Amino acid sequence: MASQLPSVLTTVGLNFLRKIGVQTSVFFSPIEVSLSFINDSLESNELLPTDIFQVNPDFDEGDFKEKLETLESKLEEMNLSTTTWRYPFSVHRKKQFHIDKDIIKQLEFISMQLDQNFQISSEQQENMSTEDEDFKVLSIPMAENYLSFVIFLPKENKSLSESLEKLETDIFQNLLRDLNFMYINFQIPVFKVPKTSKGLKYSSRIFNFQEFKFTDKTVEDIGKCRIIAKRSSSGFTQRPSERIPLPFLVDRPFFFAVMTENIPLILGIFNGK
Repeated sequence: MASQLPSVLTTVGLNFLRKIGVQTSVFFSPIEVSLSFINDSLESNELLPTDIFQVNPDFDEGDFKEKLETLESKLEEMNLSTTTWRYPFSVHRKKQFHIDKDIIKQLEFISMQLDQNFQISSEQQENMSTEDEDFKVLSIPMAENYLSFVIFLPKENKSLSESLEKLETDIFQNLLRDLNFMYINFQIPVFKVPKTSKGLKYSSRIFNFQEFKFTDKTVEDIGKCRIIAKRSSSGFTQRPSERIPLPFLVDRPFFFAVMTENIPLILGIFNGK
């Protein structure tokens, strides 16, 4: 059943995200959503909603609920309400964010100094990227062990709505598996988004914050944090092309995830509004 956590939580999260739509910047936890519907189902003795869950007939709700509660307890000491980074973001610039083709907003963007970014990319091999026909994907390590912040940015010729409609669980998980270590010049807007509890009766003690903030806060700013050991650089060969960073400008609506390995803890949308 533990192996079902990534696929079931991804399915629940993507389906719930599609129900919410992309017109509002918002976040939620697939864990909290799953527990809310499972508790309802167990209490009412009714089936889980098929527009949220796609599970086999032998799916054991009680057992899955225990696995979710165990996962929650492991997250107890983590601060999931804001991004805390393993490495400093030291560049702040105002840039254009394209809310719609005719609506542009000036936002503050954060990134890394390129020389520091190159050193981190070559020595720690932490920042990762991949893409398919619909999305460019960026993954950045957070300060807490095994946490990463992942951005799914629609390709320039695609809208967030149409790209999200095509994104199924297996595609989501395959994109995570396809992430490669790269030297990436990422530029990301600072943002904060409210939580949605629409239609949910269960409130998690772990996800009881009402706002998620994407900031430039680093581990040095909070003094104490559990840092994962640095990766060895022995397998990384610097080719001339790797001194030219991959540009990754997040200047249009996207959806994001806070992941622990391949399990989505938080999913959300930022559309600039």
